[in-house]
Amino acid sequence: MKGKATSVLVIMFVLFFLLFHYPLIEIFNIRQAVSGVPMLLFYFLTVWLLLIILSFWISNKHLKDREDGN
Repeated sequence: MKGKATSVLVIMFVLFFLLFHYPLIEIFNIRQAVSGVPMLLFYFLTVWLLLIILSFWISNKHLKDREDGN
């Protein structure tokens, strides 16, 4: 299972790298606000929070699978 978790984390890294890349950032660089927060900042915070949540979920899933195997 170690290889699968590592593969998923590498794919996540590439995905989130692309989400923080220039063309997508330019799409959200507009003069609108979501609940008073500028759209670009809202995009950064949302993607960052999603990255943290998914990393935590994959890490916990991998640790549970290792504990069940022992």
